[in-house]
Amino acid sequence: WGLYYLTFLWVVGQAMFPVWFFQGMQKMKYVTIVNVLSRMLFTVAIFVFIQNENDYIYVPLLNGLGFIIGGLLSLGIIYKRFNQSVDLSRVQLMHYTKQGFYIFLSHINISLYSVGNTVILGLLVNNSAVGYYAMADKIMRAFSMLQIPVLGALFPHMAQLIKSNKTLAIYRLKKILRFGALIYLIALIFIVIFAQQ
Repeated sequence: WGLYYLTFLWVVGQAMFPVWFFQGMQKMKYVTIVNVLSRMLFTVAIFVFIQNENDYIYVPLLNGLGFIIGGLLSLGIIYKRFNQSVDLSRVQLMHYTKQGFYIFLSHINISLYSVGNTVILGLLVNNSAVGYYAMADKIMRAFSMLQIPVLGALFPHMAQLIKSNKTLAIYRLKKILRFGALIYLIALIFIVIFAQQ
């Protein structure tokens, strides 16, 4: 149970990390800087503090602390660089909860979609089959995560463009879609050719 509780620190750190603010301000470099610094620091800490397999409990602790410190650093950047503070009063939290309810539902849906297959498979087959599936799924998801920084950087720009010039925005979105489809088609052909390997 300790492992599960310590792993939950990742959730706390991710909740503290205001990616949405940096997206809205079109300053994604801060997200990259904070993520790289905090993850490098705690990856090094894993190599320093984890000496044998009995130290496994410290891995989620160190990773969780990395996420939390990254969240605190980003909040500090928002306060110092953008002169903004976070209002966590009960009234504001209720307002944010009501305003963001549908976004919350969409994120829950994504979470169920991303881990649901592994959980259901775990109820039906042995651990080895689940392990093979989870490994293949993680590789596939790692490749799909490559598009997230691009989408995160494009989103605020395209949102602004839609307000000012909807026709140009649609043209650019179609261009991006064609480019992305071409990249995925090339990747798909590569996977089919080298599937056995």
